[in-house]
Amino acid sequence: INAEYMGLVLLAMNVENMAEFLLTYFFFWWENSAIRSLILKNLVAHRMRNRKTTLMYSLSLAFIIWISVSFDLQIQTYKYNALRWYGTQYSVRATSDNWIPTSTAIRMEQAIAGSDLVEGFAWVSHSLSDDNMPWDSTKIATFGRYRDARLRIRAVSPDFYSITDNRFLVIANQNTSTGYSLSEQMYTVEGSHSLPLGSTYKNYMDITTMDSKFALVLHLDNKTADDDEKVSWSYYQVLEPLAFLDSSPAASFSKFPRSTNQHSFTSIPSFIRLANTGGRVKLRVASIQWDRLLLNTRALTPDEEKQLELMLLTAIREDGEDPNNYDFRNSDDATSNLETTSAMISNFFLITTIVAMVMCFFSLMSSMYTNVYEQSKEIGILRALGLRRFPLVRLFIWEAFVLVSSASCMGFFIGTAIAWTMGIQRVLFTQLPIPFNFPWQLFLMIIAMAFFTAIVASLGPILALVRRPIVFILRRLLT
Repeated sequence: INAEYMGLVLLAMNVENMAEFLLTYFFFWWENSAIRSLILKNLVAHRMRNRKTTLMYSLSLAFIIWISVSFDLQIQTYKYNALRWYGTQYSVRATSDNWIPTSTAIRMEQAIAGSDLVEGFAWVSHSLSDDNMPWDSTKIATFGRYRDARLRIRAVSPDFYSITDNRFLVIANQNTSTGYSLSEQMYTVEGSHSLPLGSTYKNYMDITTMDSKFALVLHLDNKTADDDEKVSWSYYQVLEPLAFLDSSPAASFSKFPRSTNQHSFTSIPSFIRLANTGGRVKLRVASIQWDRLLLNTRALTPDEEKQLELMLLTAIREDGEDPNNYDFRNSDDATSNLETTSAMISNFFLITTIVAMVMCFFSLMSSMYTNVYEQSKEIGILRALGLRRFPLVRLFIWEAFVLVSSASCMGFFIGTAIAWTMGIQRVLFTQLPIPFNFPWQLFLMIIAMAFFTAIVASLGPILALVRRPIVFILRRLLT
């Protein structure tokens, strides 16, 4: 990384002259054209002496900006990963080792049916191979069992993809001719013998088209009556892919080969049929173990949120269940700590950037002191020709400002560019819609600090010189 920064900063030195030219005309378009011309000529004349200052500003700010943006990307990754697993802002889940019985689910539906707080809801079951569910394992396999991979199959209600956050739904291949949403297609005739799969299975299982077949292997372990011998049963279902997903809300779908223990969704009737394959298991709708209830609501006030929670917990209590075994979850609660952390880190890097620019300021002050006194002859001649003091003061302050702002901007955009490429890579690997937040606070603070340090570094030397009589300045050069 250090070599990369050094290389990019040295490469950026080739466009330093252009950057200074653009910044001069951008910030000082209103200034006298003679002053603008002198600013650029001074920058060219002092380029070699200012090189050290430019490198210090560019390298230090490039590293700080890269770290700052990378930290923000990391926090955004945690945030969006949490939002993906929640699926919707509000949800109700059973605590660990518990599930939502169908009778309780019916009570909860009845409670929210007449409420204007909820605009839609969806159910997600536990998978066929979870604890207390019928099968010990479920896999998909090629014919001949050349390759197989674990698949956790869950039942979802028809409007699952209509109410969940569609930012996290990335479909690689799907039959769009039906006009139905993906979860609605599961309830069609075609969907009854199909499963949506993660995109990684397309190559891993050699499923080349949407009409390709694959085997669903349902495995059950049991024991004989005397518990001495272990007996296993495996049953097969021939299915087709309903869609290939790179990502999905409230589930694990991926296109990367490292993830071969993914979810798949199916309709409730197909879930019952698959569970009862072979006749060894008898599963009814009333005995399905529901994992969560996802709620799509309008914007709720804190009081309305409490009202909704009380409504659902009351329905749970009326069905004879212990409300302590259920969690009413708000995705904002899961991400609020991340927002606080992000604000603290932003403030930390603001302070760090100020400290870095103050450290570099001493190099700037040394350069400007030398620049001013090296040009004493030119300053004396300009004063003798009638140029007032204030334009000369502005000239050297603007020179220092352009020098600092161009060096800082080069470092800023180098650090931001490297962090942006890392962000794109993270989006590719995580399949999360992670936004890139341009560090505007740091950018504006850098411009403000550049202006402040330019004044402090230049004002002392140039005022000390222009306050002297013109004769004194010229005599000092001759002696």
